[in-house]
This record gives sequence, structure tokens and C-alpha cells, in this order.
Amino acid sequence: MTAWPRGKPTVGQTARRSRLVTARDIELFTEISGDRNPLHYNEEAARATRFGGIVVQGGVTSAILNGRANCGAVKGS
Repeated sequence: MTAWPRGKPTVGQTARRSRLVTARDIELFTEISGDRNPLHYNEEAARATRFGGIVVQGGVTSAILNGRANCGAVKGS
């Protein structure tokens, strides 16, 4: 059986994936979680903070990381 996408990983090997988080992603997570902190969806309010803009909820980041880590772990995914 072949491990990881191209065989067994070696020490020092790196991998990279990316995904653009959209306003719709934030809206959907807000609906499901009830996290209505304006920092996550109100651009004007978020710009006034030390972050300078919208901050994606930690749960969105965790969900994406979980999904990306498991991508390909199940045949057909």
C-alpha cells in the first residue's frame, strides 16, 4: 500500500494547501455556531480594532484544517 500521496514522507519534507475563506463561509459558520461577534462580519467595526479587518472564527480555521488533513484519507475524497 502506498502511504501519503507519493509514498512514505521523509524528515524535512513539506506540503502546502490553501483555501480562500469567503464572506459566505463566515456567514454559514456564524449561522451554525451563533458566534455573532462583529469582528467576524462587520468590516467597519473590525477595521477599528488592532487587527485592522475581519477575523475569521477559529472554528472555521479548525474545520478547514481538519478537512484538508483528511483529504484523500478516504478513497474517493
